[in-house]
Amino acid sequence: HNKVVDPTPDFLYVDDYAKGPEEGITAVLYCNEFEKKVSNILASAQQHPVFGYNGNGQTFYYNPDDVTTYTKGDFFGDTYVEGYGFIPCGMEGANYHFNIDKHNYENKIDFVLTEDGQDITIGLRNTGTDSWILFDNFRLYYNGTGKPIYKETVDELVAKLTAATEKERIGNDAKDAAIKAIAAVTDAFENDEKSEDELLAEMSNASKTLNYATESADIYNQLNTLAENGILAEAMETYATTARAVALDEAEVVLNDIESTLETMDKTVDEVKALINAHDAAIKELKIPDYTNATAEAPVEFTNAFIVNGTFDTVSDFTGWSGTAFGAGGNTSTNAEHYQKGFDTYQDITNLPKGYYVATVQGYYRHGSSANDWTLYQAEDKSGHRQTYFYAASDVDTMQTVVQYHATGAIPAGTAWVVDNTEAVGDGLIVPTSMVAATAWFDQEAAEPATPYTPNQFYNNLVQVYVGEGGTLRIGVKKSGNDTADWAIFDNFKLWYIGTEPDPYFGDASAIAEVENAVAVKVQGIYNLQGQKLGGLQKGLNIVNGKKVLVK
Repeated sequence: HNKVVDPTPDFLYVDDYAKGPEEGITAVLYCNEFEKKVSNILASAQQHPVFGYNGNGQTFYYNPDDVTTYTKGDFFGDTYVEGYGFIPCGMEGANYHFNIDKHNYENKIDFVLTEDGQDITIGLRNTGTDSWILFDNFRLYYNGTGKPIYKETVDELVAKLTAATEKERIGNDAKDAAIKAIAAVTDAFENDEKSEDELLAEMSNASKTLNYATESADIYNQLNTLAENGILAEAMETYATTARAVALDEAEVVLNDIESTLETMDKTVDEVKALINAHDAAIKELKIPDYTNATAEAPVEFTNAFIVNGTFDTVSDFTGWSGTAFGAGGNTSTNAEHYQKGFDTYQDITNLPKGYYVATVQGYYRHGSSANDWTLYQAEDKSGHRQTYFYAASDVDTMQTVVQYHATGAIPAGTAWVVDNTEAVGDGLIVPTSMVAATAWFDQEAAEPATPYTPNQFYNNLVQVYVGEGGTLRIGVKKSGNDTADWAIFDNFKLWYIGTEPDPYFGDASAIAEVENAVAVKVQGIYNLQGQKLGGLQKGLNIVNGKKVLVK
């Protein structure tokens, strides 16, 4: 049953292990209703490296007859943890650790079957995240029948149930059930009048009770951590002047319920889980500003409440985004890119109030090289160009806009705020050519913002969309196919609620000429809402001869 668990990638497993062998472990080995937490990665740490590469790039594994060949200084492979020793840091290395001895990282669980022919389900389950779990060499042993053979398992069950009843935080229902299970399984084992089948039944019940007691203690500890951290109380203070009154009232109710529950321990596991969910929901509701009077002239920003990780402030962290995975170049890039590939990357948002929204993102698409993009940008007819789209699709509406050409951000060479990694285009102009340089462009504030939604100067892309009763919205960026060296980069996804009426900036029913299937329109100039000249009509809103035209 060799398994390794690394609860977090930040060496927090060292602090956990110091508190106890099962502290912080969220993965279990289970056999039917019997289960046991698996080993911390430090449980079988070795005093000498087991697998890796020496300074000459040679692969080696631990030779017990020669323990002096390799030292920490010239060793690459296993991780050395001060005070414990060497632990595996990869699957190949773990394989060598497992095979030093069959008891290395061994996890053993005794379980019983209550009748002949009963099925066995053996497996691993993990409820945590950011975990590294390795396993190998499952083995199964049969120990026989007869009451005496169950003594070790009964003693272990009683000891663990007793320990559960003594925990500082555990639900009353779980504690009472554990006390009853101890008495029942002890009586079934010691009472000669009780049959083996009766003992097996009580052992099975005791195991289920232990699992529930363990879960109860864990969930109450989670609730206590929330209370000690004061996240909800802090959120109530932070959003006291912007949150809706109903959200503040509900948060107060949840906060009082948490305090009361930790005092009485009177809730079941499911009820405490529901309370934790209510805690998280209350924080989210507090983040939603009061949008009662939202209009196009006074939009209410919903970004913090509904968009997850829209600014990519942690390098290479794209949590919250689905579809084609974003990428990031280097180790200092706090934005997201796609290079030389087709893609559709998006985020789904739920529980939005009904009404009109404006979604925005800063970003551009480079059509191959910077020089090629500049040439295409200057072209009168852009109808044949490959394009990247920023889109918003709700339960009742879908809108999209062409992402700005890379060349739209061309500025004079020598501009004071420009960083390295630029390239010359046109006559004395430059454009960004790296993710870090793109950030410099994105960060420039506009002297006179064109809209309330675009406080920055460069590469603004925006769409208006209507969200219906379903309250769902998908925002994303997409492109079909690719050209050599084409590049799309994005940052600062935002969402604004503008109420029940559309923003005239995007056009409305009385100011839009509808065009079914882009039928021919005699034009002198076609532009998108960002002012980019287009080669032809595109789906959505177009500015045609100075008037808004909606192409369905």
